[in-house]
Amino acid sequence: MSLIKKIGLRLAGESATGIKSYSQSGEDCILWFLSQAAGFNKPSYIDIGAFDPFHINNTAMMYERGCRGINIEPNQIRYNAFVRQRKEDINLNVAVADHSGTGTFFEMSQPTLSTILEEEALRLESGGAARIKSRTPITLVTMQDIIDQHCGGKFPEILCIDTEGLEDLILGQLAQMKSHPAIVCAESVEYAGDKFGRKKTELIDLMRKMDYSVYADTFINTIFLKNQYWK
Repeated sequence: MSLIKKIGLRLAGESATGIKSYSQSGEDCILWFLSQAAGFNKPSYIDIGAFDPFHINNTAMMYERGCRGINIEPNQIRYNAFVRQRKEDINLNVAVADHSGTGTFFEMSQPTLSTILEEEALRLESGGAARIKSRTPITLVTMQDIIDQHCGGKFPEILCIDTEGLEDLILGQLAQMKSHPAIVCAESVEYAGDKFGRKKTELIDLMRKMDYSVYADTFINTIFLKNQYWK
């Protein structure tokens, strides 16, 4: 049975009780619905730039439903919150980059805009969106490092990325990897304060080249499904 038919059947029989969402724009509900339609009853996940155990978090609802995964948060204080509140997950106080080593974490006055990209931090500061609050050394790891060290070489079903400018760099690593997530949720718009930011169409093009199709788009985030699961 095709995924489209499965989705239609699930919609027809969906419970009216509703699902509590923790995401910014309901992305967690979409991820949950899509994972169930694709046959993943309790999907595992990697959440890069996880930020907070529950607030504006794309995997908290799945955690409450018994799913487990990996949360990556470079901010030490926010990482500590994951250790306290998401104890059954693997929680890492590192940043994902295209190489292993040491980098700088730029904590911004608006915490959700913090980044390891100096040019992004300076862009936000010059545009008045936020000021650089602190610069902290941070351990850098690659996607392959995470999969090899914490997943036994096999990618979890879901990958969520919110890294303020590093999304295309991180996703580009998938092309060189043998294992891939079935579902990807990536921030796909540049932050522009109270205005509509630029949609990063190059990120969507990159994912299409890697055999993913767009399943949903909340403007802030785009959700992709590996093409093999459409069949």
